Amino acid sequence: MLCRANSTAARQSRSFTQRYLPRTALSRRTVAVHAGMLDSMLKKAVGKAAKPAALSFSNNAPSWEVLTNMVKAQEAEFGVNFSAPALENGPTHPLALKRTFGSTEPIRVKLYRDHAGWCPYCQKVWLQLEEKRIPYTIEKINMRCYGDKPAAFLAKVPSGLLPVLEIDGRVVTESAAIMALPEEQFPDHKPLMPAAGSPQRARADQLMRLEWRFFSDWLNWLCRWDGSWHCGRSAQQVALTSCGESGTCMQQ
Repeated sequence: MLCRANSTAARQSRSFTQRYLPRTALSRRTVAVHAGMLDSMLKKAVGKAAKPAALSFSNNAPSWEVLTNMVKAQEAEFGVNFSAPALENGPTHPLALKRTFGSTEPIRVKLYRDHAGWCPYCQKVWLQLEEKRIPYTIEKINMRCYGDKPAAFLAKVPSGLLPVLEIDGRVVTESAAIMALPEEQFPDHKPLMPAAGSPQRARADQLMRLEWRFFSDWLNWLCRWDGSWHCGRSAQQVALTSCGESGTCMQQ
């Protein structure tokens, strides 16, 4: 093993010398001298290297009985049942396909979101419905990276984009437009946006459009990378909007 290490070290030293010292200033003899010096230094370092300490392992993991008791304690503390969650009326859960929040009113809303649950635009519409406690159903549609989308969904949404919200049979795409609709259609549920027509609402709408534009630019750069950065203008606008004319908070 030591011979092999020495041989490898010698090859690396010669490679280093030949690569980084100017060729025009070096004769073959000079290269050999430098290589020999480095080889000698590396041999000494390898020879003096301490032997690796023997590895040891200890099993400190809690037993299944202890883990079970920990789960039961958390269920009692939070008032939930992890093994059989109340998907329809309980806390927000990724496996839920129908949410009524204990209401008997007709379900007017259907959300089409991604199967994997990692699409941020699906998540923000999903959480909006949860926060407003609007009864809704869910149909999970795979992202393109997981295969072809169902034909029935493409017939309804030819672009195949997610999320999609269906209210009273009306199909709406683009998350910014989607999130405005529940505020309009369900005024008796918890409002999450300033009142329509107010300066605060105009500001909120502006920020949501800017967020959509910046994310779109970033996603196009990520998926169609050609070595250039296409988000400069929208990033500058984010900086000016968030930090004022100086934009210093985006530079830190």
